[in-house]
Amino acid sequence: MQQAPGTLAPVAHRVIVPVPPEAADRVLTTQIGEWWPVESHGVFGPGATVAFRAGSLVETSASGEESVWGTVMDHAAGRWLETTWHPGGTPDEATRLSVRLASVPVAAADGMVEGTEVRLEHSGWERRDDGPEARADYHRGWPVVLERFALLTARSA
Repeated sequence: MQQAPGTLAPVAHRVIVPVPPEAADRVLTTQIGEWWPVESHGVFGPGATVAFRAGSLVETSASGEESVWGTVMDHAAGRWLETTWHPGGTPDEATRLSVRLASVPVAAADGMVEGTEVRLEHSGWERRDDGPEARADYHRGWPVVLERFALLTARSA
């Protein structure tokens, strides 16, 4: 499908995890500091942490410096999360991150269990001066991040 002039297609990735949507949402939000690879996909690097706090996603360096990555626009536990997204940048160049959670059957050792399909869509690249390059970087980076999420989620099953 051809894009209208001045727009860039969203980055979209998905992963299936072997826990119900509510459990996947808890790992996604309240346990983000346990699985997010801040050493390679953060503002401050090794020693930093990331957490949702007061409606924002915030990375904190080992020395206490903070970087707001985005603001939660909408969240329905076990269903979706929508945030602005600007790690290391400013809100005026924020893109949009949408994560959708849907119940799906997943094969397990003892039969089928309720799992979750996690669909991530990252859009709004035209708001950035480096939109095409940033889009390409995130297209490569999101699978790394989602793999870490899926590994922790599987261990919590």
